[in-house]
Amino acid sequence: MAPRVEDPGQLREPVEIRTWQQFPDLADNDLDNAYPLVAKVRARFESVGGVTYREGVQAGERVTHRATIRYRDDVTTENVIIRRGKRYQIQRAAEDEKLRFLTLDLEEVGPHV
Repeated sequence: MAPRVEDPGQLREPVEIRTWQQFPDLADNDLDNAYPLVAKVRARFESVGGVTYREGVQAGERVTHRATIRYRDDVTTENVIIRRGKRYQIQRAAEDEKLRFLTLDLEEVGPHV
């Protein structure tokens, strides 16, 4: 588990929260992706690597990074995080007991295009 964030001053890294959407491209009869902006926030961002284990069992999710942001109730696994030109899929979001912070387990999925 990541070290707990107790001080909002630890949230220094600018990131974007975006929503992943697909829409039909009528020109080539395919699907295109879009990532409309939800919010720009500051995060504590760290590499963790490895595979997620829950209760001693491999969960099948690959978690490469963890971000902590101020609590928001509109962030789900349908969102992606954009940081320094890279895109991260949210695998899990967990709030703290006081609803001050939201910890996001992320998988790096490639450049943001």
